[in-house]
Amino acid sequence: MRIVLVEDVENVGLAGDIKVVKNGYARNFLIPRGMAVLASKSELQRIESLRKVAEVKRQKFASEMEVFAKQLDGQTVTLHAKVGPTGRLYGSVTSQMIAEAVSKLTGQQISHRRVALSTPLRDLGDHTVTLRLAEGVTAGITVKVEPEGGMPVLAPLASDGGARPVAAAQEEAPVEEEGEVVEGEETAQEK
Repeated sequence: MRIVLVEDVENVGLAGDIKVVKNGYARNFLIPRGMAVLASKSELQRIESLRKVAEVKRQKFASEMEVFAKQLDGQTVTLHAKVGPTGRLYGSVTSQMIAEAVSKLTGQQISHRRVALSTPLRDLGDHTVTLRLAEGVTAGITVKVEPEGGMPVLAPLASDGGARPVAAAQEEAPVEEEGEVVEGEETAQEK
């Protein structure tokens, strides 16, 4: 079915473009939502005015998003998730969760489609995520994933086969360096 796009539609085209799409997509999605109209003679004559209006709209939106991107760039968003005993998340942190957290932080609604996340986050720690706010406008944020409820998380299995809490794994006994003697330990020469 030939249609004329009234507004920009991601992965289809820009406002004023004439496109051929599947009948069901046009009838059930694009036309009822006011994103497109049938390509009739009168609509084809309106194309140039649609393009001009859409271009002005696009430029205004892009300039607003550039200002927003400067404010957002480098911000940190903290999310809490349920974690298993080895530090692996039970579920995952999705683009929807990140979009909601950014929206809550900034007060401006962000769509989950704007979060460039190739795979959901499944590990604790800091992750760098890019937000595509408009065409050519991006912002980089840090998503910090922390365990829910402050539960102690076990480190991966140690060489002796036992798992230890992460805090205990980080506070291991001092390591002997060459030429140094660590308190409380005897060297091979003293034995």
